[in-house]
Amino acid sequence: GPYRSTEGGENWVEIVHGMESVYVASFSIDPQNPSILYAGTTGGMYKSTDGGDQWKEINKGLFEEGADTAMALGVNAIAIDPVENQYVFIGTTQGIYASTNGGNHWIPKNKGLDTKFVGRLLWDPNKRDVLYAGTEKGIYKSTDRGERWKTINNGITNLVVRSMALDPSN
Repeated sequence: GPYRSTEGGENWVEIVHGMESVYVASFSIDPQNPSILYAGTTGGMYKSTDGGDQWKEINKGLFEEGADTAMALGVNAIAIDPVENQYVFIGTTQGIYASTNGGNHWIPKNKGLDTKFVGRLLWDPNKRDVLYAGTEKGIYKSTDRGERWKTINNGITNLVVRSMALDPSN
């Protein structure tokens, strides 16, 4: 589970109330409200609205009803819109999902994506409709808030992309 330090890393406290026995693979803090935290796990998504003291599962729309697919969907990446913080995208082992209501409901956003494993997601800090996805088949770009994805792999020889960074000035 996640840990929190309020002393610049001198001491750490585990904050798992409500998500015991899960492996946290990704973590994100709301850029507008640091009390809102998202944790992506090997079994879906969790959200805290009190800085991590309590966690709640937010998996509506991520799993087929009645199916035992929790371990099949790991959340590897979380990207929160820096302006409209209710828009959240997640990269999973089963593709990309988006929420327009802070994680209360998720919908798949995989049009143009020819892979399931998404290891990294980034919002372009200067163009809010542009997102990038690092996958097992290279980098994908969306210019319409995740509605459609297109590969942008020219010059990349190792297509497994699990980490990326964007220069905010270019």
